[in-house]
Amino acid sequence: MKRSLLLIVLGLCVIIGGAVLLGKSARARPRVIATLQGFTNGIPNLRVDSWFIWMSPQRTQLLQAWFKAGTNAAQFSIANATTHAIRIDPVAQFETLGHHWDTPVLSARNFRGVYVGPGEVKNVQVARLPCNGRWRIGFRYVRDDGKGHVLMDARREVVPLLKGEDIELDEFRDSINFYSGWIEK
Repeated sequence: MKRSLLLIVLGLCVIIGGAVLLGKSARARPRVIATLQGFTNGIPNLRVDSWFIWMSPQRTQLLQAWFKAGTNAAQFSIANATTHAIRIDPVAQFETLGHHWDTPVLSARNFRGVYVGPGEVKNVQVARLPCNGRWRIGFRYVRDDGKGHVLMDARREVVPLLKGEDIELDEFRDSINFYSGWIEK
């Protein structure tokens, strides 16, 4: 009798624990959201633009075409609904149906991107490339713990050198992608 009562109580505990875990995972997780605010004339950022151009010849051609087209920019609000600070990559993806191109985030002050604190909303400008159909912008971000990165950055460079490996300096290699909605224009 005591044994069967113990098994029933144990079974109920497992069922209740499973229900609690399922309830936690079913809740909406905090996220980062990009919403189009409108269009404006973009202001080139020489520090970011020169770094963007230096990365590849395709980016150089892309930015030259953007300058010729009149430096149009799309302004997005980035809402950080997570519980930690983030940094948005200074390179976004301009995506159409079937194609995507790198495009600079004009609001980035440097290659470390745009800082957005937990619960904050920041406006960012992205170079809008010429397009006649549907398009959207893809962003990516990494958590920013707010600590100094001098030692961490030095470790990322020194350890591979000592091992004779290539150095990977991409701070956004473990990033999380998020997208604006599709835009018709």
